[in-house]
Amino acid sequence: MGAFHCAVCRQTFFCGKKHIFGKGHQSRLRVVVKEARRTLRCPQVERFHGANGGRTFWCYCCGEEAERDVTDGNMVVFHGGLLEHMATFKEEVAKALASYVDKEDTVVQQHTDMIQCQERHRLALLQSFIEPEVQKELSNGCQSETPVEQASRPLGPEEQAGPSRGPPGAGGQQAGPSRGPPGAGGQQAGPSRGPPGAGGQQAGPSRGPPGAGGQQAGPSRGPPGAGGQQAGPSRGPPGAGGQQAGPSRGPPGAGGQQAGPSRGPPGAGGQQAGPSRGPPGAGGQQAGPSRGPPGAGGQQAGPSRGPPGAGGQQAGPSRGPPGAGGQQAGQGKGLTFIGNQVQ
Repeated sequence: MGAFHCAVCRQTFFCGKKHIFGKGHQSRLRVVVKEARRTLRCPQVERFHGANGGRTFWCYCCGEEAERDVTDGNMVVFHGGLLEHMATFKEEVAKALASYVDKEDTVVQQHTDMIQCQERHRLALLQSFIEPEVQKELSNGCQSETPVEQASRPLGPEEQAGPSRGPPGAGGQQAGPSRGPPGAGGQQAGPSRGPPGAGGQQAGPSRGPPGAGGQQAGPSRGPPGAGGQQAGPSRGPPGAGGQQAGPSRGPPGAGGQQAGPSRGPPGAGGQQAGPSRGPPGAGGQQAGPSRGPPGAGGQQAGPSRGPPGAGGQQAGPSRGPPGAGGQQAGQGKGLTFIGNQVQ
């Protein structure tokens, strides 16, 4: 190891720091500290002269040489230079500590800004990946209905719907043509081609089974029982009738008001109808000529050519069997039976 000079002991040693912990060095150091404390308590002042001026000491803290005493040229304060040097060192240490704290605060602030910048960049990157998916889910949710919303919607027939081809009993207003099973009907509907019981108001032609009828409907071509008001011609089975309808060509029981000519079987009748060519029992008011079997009669009817018992008021000539009669009627050539009025 290199040589080590001890200022307290004023010697040079080659053992390094081992000398500092030795007994001789520690005893001399105690004396120096004791004198320093005494000097601090009571500074020693003397007249300046050349013998006691110009002494220096080596500062271990600064690593440089400094004056030990302080003088103004007249007086001398022993060890004043040492104390001032220590005070100066203390001030410098305080300044160094303050600057170090400032530097550390600056470094910490820089690291904080860098961390916040990285965090903002990461959040922006994450948001750029998540935002398109959220917008897509929102658009899908607005376009499609949830099962709860679909279940909460009321059930029922729609107005002004298209053609109805559903099961029996289905109906709608202002619907298209009905081709469904029995019981289907609607108002202002198209042509009805369904089974028995189908009917509607202001409907199209009815081609369904028995019982189909409608008001202001088209021609009825269905089975027995079909009827309607202001309907077209009825070509269905027995029982078909309507008001202001077309000609009735169906089986027995078909009739209507202001209808066309009745060519059906017995029981067919109507008011202001066309000529009746059906079987017995057919009659009508203001009807055309009656050519049916016995019992046919009407008021203001045309000529009666039916069998015995046919009669009417203001009727045409009677060419039936014996008994046919009427009020203000034409020639009577029937049998001996008198018919009823408005049968």
